[in-house]
Amino acid sequence: MRLLTLFKSMATKPMQSIGVLSSLGLIGLGSILVILTLLGIPEFVATSLFDTIVTREFFGFFILICGIAYPLSLTRFNPKINKNPLAWAYTGWIFLFLTRILTVGIFPAIWVYPLCLGLITAICHFWDKARE
Repeated sequence: MRLLTLFKSMATKPMQSIGVLSSLGLIGLGSILVILTLLGIPEFVATSLFDTIVTREFFGFFILICGIAYPLSLTRFNPKINKNPLAWAYTGWIFLFLTRILTVGIFPAIWVYPLCLGLITAICHFWDKARE
């Protein structure tokens, strides 16, 4: 029954649904980066650019914070948090895109996924701003 109400709310608020799904992807990616860094596995592609553990953890926590900002803005009524919540998700995806371009290069198509999600999140952000 709760799943049905979730799907109904997703159908009535599609921009929020896209933002939450984008944020969940960032939360998952950030969690994986932090966990792999704490386990000492440096062979992960997105973290191979950084030499020290501190910079790898910063990278993972930045992606994690960018993902947490949008769901947090839906639950809190703080004007500072609610000002541009989708901009955080956009920043996280573009940061991930740039990092993958720097670590892997252009020819493996690993960078297409974060670029597309960043652009979808940016379109949703500007759509919400235009409707206000």
